[in-house]
Amino acid sequence: MGKTAFNGPVYGAKSLLWSVQADNLPISTAAQTVASITVPPGEDWVITDFAVFRGSSGSTDFTARLVDDSTAIASVAITSSAASGSGSTRLAKTDGEYTGTLVAEGSVLSFTVQNGNSSAVGSSAVYGWAYGFPRWLQASTLGF
Repeated sequence: MGKTAFNGPVYGAKSLLWSVQADNLPISTAAQTVASITVPPGEDWVITDFAVFRGSSGSTDFTARLVDDSTAIASVAITSSAASGSGSTRLAKTDGEYTGTLVAEGSVLSFTVQNGNSSAVGSSAVYGWAYGFPRWLQASTLGF
């Protein structure tokens, strides 16, 4: 049997890093933060994909964003007024990474939504998923 030897960094399988669900969001054309999470100490997150589902909305111009601290790193627009809509995007790679956008430990990651032209009904059944993999940091970088 042959030996497996890796050349360069080895990454784990992509998995769900964070998911968000919100219902009956207020009527607003301003961006709203639905949820936030802080990347745990001891790990960086490399986010490769961002997906969104919107169950219903009075808006034909719905946009969801994934925001790292105050910088949008992913955006998905749903431009249909159909009863449900979904979309996804692959994130641009950070310089020095093989794939995905690096979100450093301690960063605040937020899921925001915006109804572009809603005047009657707020969005409901809104879901967001961030996929990628954690990168475990060495204990020496954590001050141990």
